[in-house]
Amino acid sequence: ALGAAKTSGALPSLRRVVLAGHSSGGQIVQRHAIFSRVPPRPQPFAVRHVAANPSSYAYFGPERWRGGRLALPDAAARVRCPDYDSW
Repeated sequence: ALGAAKTSGALPSLRRVVLAGHSSGGQIVQRHAIFSRVPPRPQPFAVRHVAANPSSYAYFGPERWRGGRLALPDAAARVRCPDYDSW
């Protein structure tokens, strides 16, 4: 659909598309960024995803943000939530 916007001639000046969402919209935008097939550049326009304050994030590994960096949960956290990394 994004490619059709440019190639159809309806938006000849299109240079950038920003997909943004807040809260549950942020979750949708993050999932779109993960699962859509936006081709790598070069393409007719740039695509940017902005997921603001989603209630949950999809992570690709067991690390989570702690203290400004990605780290594995400590043993106590794994005991409190043993299936934190189960999909």
